[in-house]
Amino acid sequence: MEGLRHGIGKLTFKTGTKYEGEHWKGKYKGQGVMLFASGNVYDGEWRDGVRNGCGESRYANGDRYIGTFKNDKKHGEGTYFYKNGNIYVGGWNMDSRDGKGTYKFVNGEYYNGDYVMNKR
Repeated sequence: MEGLRHGIGKLTFKTGTKYEGEHWKGKYKGQGVMLFASGNVYDGEWRDGVRNGCGESRYANGDRYIGTFKNDKKHGEGTYFYKNGNIYVGGWNMDSRDGKGTYKFVNGEYYNGDYVMNKR
């Protein structure tokens, strides 16, 4: 492991992106926080250098996602809070709403049912 990041530490990239958390054999692994230059923030579990497991993403546009990730994508169960006040609670597959879910609109209306690749 000589020359590879290992253990807990901080890393700042030339782009302005910053990571603070656990490293294993040069990759992000375990708990960590990534502050992207875009203004997005991810706080959660990492494996093999990408988001894997439970975490929270806060987006520069005001949206927020709390749930599970697989291979750097929203995957499994999660809740997405839209900046406009709408909320989706349910299944995700490769960054798309997929499976059983409830979409609640800010006006009080809602849809509860099945989604396939973001379509109901």
